[in-house]
Amino acid sequence: MIIRIDSREAGWSPRFMNPGSRRETEDLHQCIEWAGTRPWSNGKVGMLGISDCASNQRRVAGLKSSPPHLAAIIPWKGQSDRHRDSGYHGGILPEHQKHWAKHQVMMTQ
Repeated sequence: MIIRIDSREAGWSPRFMNPGSRRETEDLHQCIEWAGTRPWSNGKVGMLGISDCASNQRRVAGLKSSPPHLAAIIPWKGQSDRHRDSGYHGGILPEHQKHWAKHQVMMTQ
């Protein structure tokens, strides 16, 4: 089974996005524990994703009280090296960085 979770600040939520915040990490912890305790669950929750999803996986897995039901993470391109992964991918400043916030974030805020 796959569950897709949007953070409380995403989409049509009346709040503002706060990627990487402590609140977002705590919310994800709660979602993992919710999924791991459902009757249809085997109690093992895995996560996968790129970019912010990858960064979130690392943050929640690295919590002092990591979610007991989190069994595996598969992060890739998750800003483990921000300079290489997004700032200067392959050594070149990507053009999308100039427009990302304006078109991807501000349009839904």
